[in-house]
Amino acid sequence: MRFTRASFALANFLGSVTFYGAKFDTASFRSIKSERSFSLGATFRSTPDFREASFHEAPQLDDAEIASCFTRWAVEDDRRRPPLDWAKHASNKDEHAKFRALRGMAEQGNDHTSALQFNADEIAARRFWVDEPFGRNASRFWLGWLYQLVSDYGRSILRPLIGLLAVVTTFSALFYAGAQSTDPKAAWARECHGSVDKAELELQPTDKLTEALSLSIRNALIFDRSDTSRRTYGCLYGLVDNGRSGAIPTWVGKLSLLESLLSAIFLFLIGLALRNMFRLG
Repeated sequence: MRFTRASFALANFLGSVTFYGAKFDTASFRSIKSERSFSLGATFRSTPDFREASFHEAPQLDDAEIASCFTRWAVEDDRRRPPLDWAKHASNKDEHAKFRALRGMAEQGNDHTSALQFNADEIAARRFWVDEPFGRNASRFWLGWLYQLVSDYGRSILRPLIGLLAVVTTFSALFYAGAQSTDPKAAWARECHGSVDKAELELQPTDKLTEALSLSIRNALIFDRSDTSRRTYGCLYGLVDNGRSGAIPTWVGKLSLLESLLSAIFLFLIGLALRNMFRLG
């Protein structure tokens, strides 16, 4: 059955009900009460309204299809302003509340995949209407956008993994570029600093590029080994007369701290995506 405009608001469903195969242009189930099983399974051209709905048994959202409410076109009471007037936004100010209700239904039925999708839609639908880029809830606006960009709202493993690899590569290049050399003309040479014992290098062959990458990986994994730090810092920045690593440049310590912080964020997002992927209850 095809519904152009349907409202079941305040309806009380005493028996089992299913809308499997139905098609709705607009639909309101606001404040309904279901005493038995409730199965949606319908196609919606706009977000259905289930705010304040009550279900005795967990509703089933399997096979329900909801068209995207996000658009770049101007809408009534459009709150986007330059330079962000090109960005996608929800078609009206009530969309985030509708998605919150749908998320609650999915969580009630332990449908974690749908719950994650509705949570993502809720965050996106708040932009410009509730969360403003340069006003109210500005931090939530920008953090939500970054959350989408780097992890697809906690659902992507690939995005934060790419971010982690980019961090390791970038900081490796910085550590290598700043490596000291006894010969200014050979500043970009891969050979270790001249103060490192040649005999030691024959036993444990290494070079600046290898040690720069090693330092970056250890920072990224928030892991350090004192037995390798001497070799790393000595190769990159030189040794003092007693064979210990020389004074580590201040900028190296600050970059290491920054890399560890960025990497911790990406590692957390990877773990979050794995948890969401295999979540059972």
